[in-house]
Amino acid sequence: MAEITVQLTAIDGKMITVNNPLSLTLASETAAACDSLSLRFTAEAPLPELITATVLHAGVKIFFGYLDMQRETANGNSITADVYARSSACVLVDNEAEPFTYLSPSAEALYVLHARPFGFENRLPALYCEADYAVEKGTSCYGAVNRFVYGISGKSIRISPEGALYLPDGKGSLPLDKKDILREIRTVSRGGVCHRIDYKTEGDRQYRHHIKSRRLERLGIQSSKKLNLASLPAWQRAFTLKRQLYDAAREYRKAELLVSGAIFSELYTPVTYLSPVFGSIDGYYVDGVRITLDGNGWRTQFTLLKQQEWEEINYVA
Repeated sequence: MAEITVQLTAIDGKMITVNNPLSLTLASETAAACDSLSLRFTAEAPLPELITATVLHAGVKIFFGYLDMQRETANGNSITADVYARSSACVLVDNEAEPFTYLSPSAEALYVLHARPFGFENRLPALYCEADYAVEKGTSCYGAVNRFVYGISGKSIRISPEGALYLPDGKGSLPLDKKDILREIRTVSRGGVCHRIDYKTEGDRQYRHHIKSRRLERLGIQSSKKLNLASLPAWQRAFTLKRQLYDAAREYRKAELLVSGAIFSELYTPVTYLSPVFGSIDGYYVDGVRITLDGNGWRTQFTLLKQQEWEEINYVA
């Protein structure tokens, strides 16, 4: 059994330790800035107002976050407490960045402006851009840094339980034993996939610029969409187009595994395993992890996405 301890801190500084939760779920996914914690336990007395949650696995901190909600239910003399928290990335998600257009920024400069004031550390690689970068109205502090980093690296930033911004390296591997696989789902999703984007740039009246995926075209995908990108700098237009194309097709091939036990994995980790039914599986990466403790014990659900190359081309017509 996984050695899990949860420490809850109250607004008055009091700490409550939960060693035997009734249920617990830890979830993370590449499409969400924040990891999440859902916890249920029996309380010995009414709880004070709680503000933070820390999860330790074998003494190592694997989650730190802030409570969104606590709920206590009394049945006779027994109190059942439910706690919901998001990881510390929620601080950057819940604060809006000042709109501004930066000239030749770096990831370090954007961190200094949008994350350091909240006490976060920087472990991002040295990323630079020799063009303008626009932070638009309504962008969160997380989005101000992440859109820049994602546009250059193709990966979303994460925030460690220690409060440091970093970029998953996508190295290593996830060892899976076929005997531990309880359920496996494989999906091909063609609906919503877009093979071509028609777009405008500054001065255009018509959507005469285009980007398309030759691979999706060969696969018989015929849907398209139109975007007006006249307000964006050139490199940001390229990033927006590629992200729209890739995001629409990111779940084109997906595998979902339910595995016995609690297995902790970094997002973007490459996955190769031998399926009891589908044979050898490779070329996938970890897109989401959901670790759950309930009446059935510890289980881990992995969402795996196929690494794809869409062979995109740009043209004017």
